[in-house]
Amino acid sequence: MNKYFKEIIILIIQLLLFYILPLIANNISKDTMVVTIFLNILLTFILSIILCCISQKRIKYFYPIIVFVIFIPSGFIHYNQFDAVMIYATCHLVASLIVTGVTGIVNLINRKAN
Repeated sequence: MNKYFKEIIILIIQLLLFYILPLIANNISKDTMVVTIFLNILLTFILSIILCCISQKRIKYFYPIIVFVIFIPSGFIHYNQFDAVMIYATCHLVASLIVTGVTGIVNLINRKAN
């Protein structure tokens, strides 16, 4: 558990974003739910960057799949539309995959350069 401490902290933050942020936005107004969706995708992108920069473990390559899976229950709880949930979950998957892929390529280039 200690060897994956950083990764677990990032996942806990991600869980809080998926489950707590929509609750707060829903209490403010229904219009803020749209902002919450895009904010969640942006924050997933940022958390993916942080994870890929601080983690040296191979588990970071599973992060996009983990994000996709943990978003689906949250989507059904807060958004209640199957089509929309799958679209949003796919957006989270793509945002995480882009970051993971780019940082993987950059790390590979850096290793070859050294």
